[in-house]
Amino acid sequence: MKKITKEWLISAEDDFEVINKIIDAKHLTHRVAFHSQQAIEKCFKAVIEEFELGIIKIHDLETLFNKVENYIHFKVEIETLKELDKLSLLTD
Repeated sequence: MKKITKEWLISAEDDFEVINKIIDAKHLTHRVAFHSQQAIEKCFKAVIEEFELGIIKIHDLETLFNKVENYIHFKVEIETLKELDKLSLLTD
């Protein structure tokens, strides 16, 4: 695994750790959505880096998924990605 790939995955793990700590706090639901979106984005970017799929300076999960879908082996629901993108914008 490339160093940059590992760095993206470590950063995604940090987001998962935050999610685990706040998941039961109903008033922080928007933060759970934000960190979920961030974790998924970072995982997709790790795949992009590992397989040298180009430089992607976007945050849209559907677009990132379209770039990596041939390199991952699990089901992804596009509507969920779209919803997370929308919800993560509400954190401001």
